[in-house]
Amino acid sequence: MTILLESDKDKAIQSHLDELSKRTILIFITIVTLTLIWSFSVDELLRDFLAMLHPCQGDCLNVYDPAQWSAIRWLSALYLAFLSSLPLLLHHVHSFAKPGLAIHEYKALKRCTMFGTVLLVLSFVLMTTTLLPMLFAAGHENHQSVGLSAQYSAVEMLAIATYLTWILGLMFISWLVMFTAGQ
Repeated sequence: MTILLESDKDKAIQSHLDELSKRTILIFITIVTLTLIWSFSVDELLRDFLAMLHPCQGDCLNVYDPAQWSAIRWLSALYLAFLSSLPLLLHHVHSFAKPGLAIHEYKALKRCTMFGTVLLVLSFVLMTTTLLPMLFAAGHENHQSVGLSAQYSAVEMLAIATYLTWILGLMFISWLVMFTAGQ
């Protein structure tokens, strides 16, 4: 049994796949372009972020592996590009899904994605400005309490912070998909 909506049109599956491909390519090109744009200013952002994460007084941060620093720079630029492209991504998700959803389903999708996006951005800001500096400070205090000298790898600190924010983002996206599917 199929349910037809008032606005339903008899389209071939290939037309839906073509539309999805066009939207996906546009988002991919946007993310690539924004990654390149962010790559020019990511050094200053990473420097400021390291200053926030810096758990000790003096010079205890070092870059032991310059190649890894480059990888972290690009990963951070990609992450910032993804966050910057969220409005476009949401627009295309809503535009693509709207014809196939009932009105209450579409409203639930919009509500869940908007709430999830705001929650994701707020969690990202809270994690990077409050939680991670507290964790690194607690780790530094633990090192000093057992008499270790503080020498931290800036690359590893940024890698941990970047991976944790990616994990947080993936958890929120997974939660959002499950919650939206339950609506």
